[in-house]
Amino acid sequence: MVLCTLAGCGESPARPIPLPEGKSFALAFIDESDKASLAAVRPVYDAFIAAGFRPTLAVWTHRPRFDHTQDGPFDEARTPGHGVSLEDEAWREYLRQLNLRGFEIASHSASSGDDPREMMKDSFENHLAWFGHAPRIFTPHHYNLETPYSTGDLWSFPFSMMVNWTVGRASEGSRTNSPYRWDDSFRRYILYAKGWGVWGLNTFARMPGMPARPTGSAEGPAWFACTNGYAPSRLPELFSEVQFEKLAREKGVAILCTHFSSFTEKMPSGNYVLRPFARDLIDWLSRHPDAWVAPAGEVLDALARQSGRHPPTWREQSGLFSDGLRNYLFLNKPWTRRYLSTPGGS
Repeated sequence: MVLCTLAGCGESPARPIPLPEGKSFALAFIDESDKASLAAVRPVYDAFIAAGFRPTLAVWTHRPRFDHTQDGPFDEARTPGHGVSLEDEAWREYLRQLNLRGFEIASHSASSGDDPREMMKDSFENHLAWFGHAPRIFTPHHYNLETPYSTGDLWSFPFSMMVNWTVGRASEGSRTNSPYRWDDSFRRYILYAKGWGVWGLNTFARMPGMPARPTGSAEGPAWFACTNGYAPSRLPELFSEVQFEKLAREKGVAILCTHFSSFTEKMPSGNYVLRPFARDLIDWLSRHPDAWVAPAGEVLDALARQSGRHPPTWREQSGLFSDGLRNYLFLNKPWTRRYLSTPGGS
């Protein structure tokens, strides 16, 4: 099984997907707020707006109170540039304007630190007050304790055992008597939650049954896989014209979780400009007549219309585990730290 996993077994054949306006392949970008500032990401959104595209923003409503990477209260001096939250008035107003233009605002949890129940409750109430609706999509932040289910809960045996051993840190978002439990609100508000990471661009090829429900549980939202676009040095290859031409030929669906803060670079003048790969990516998409670039919720709605919300098949889990192992071995270990600007994940 391990040899099969390492070899990348489990990729499922693509099947035709009914998309709007006669489009043949789809892309959804989910920008998570890690390392973000308004100055750093605004050029990216300006370029998407000019091209007529609407990414999804997965945001934090609060500054972190507790930093699990430092095992203590959050200290800006020890964790600089962690990412902006909606407590920043300029950022909040900018996102409100984007939301009015049809941009989807999702939740990346309450903050980048471990968030107890009351903080998660405040997060949803603030989201409702600021945007007029609750978030439909939830993307958990890197190993936060309030993540609704432990990673292994989304898998069947033996994958669940191997995943829990690899991840190590269990979540408490659905654990009885935990101060981090908030799964009642999770089930009430969230329609789609990110559960798996995919290595290749065509997310749908790896998990054609998404959105799916977790194994062993019929409760809660539907779960989806997301192509990992977090490592800055990998982005020029992942988001290359070659890869997108391949996605177009496959008539695939890419749901891309990334950090738009990695799409820009700071110039000596202090201004931020698009990195060449980001400029070329948006230009290529704007010129391709068959590309449907839409908010993640709209793409997942289209997939849900043909999905039975069944648990992932063994074949899907094999492929997803292969990709998870590849990410773990090649992106998060010390001998490959050169691929990351900061340790960790999303």
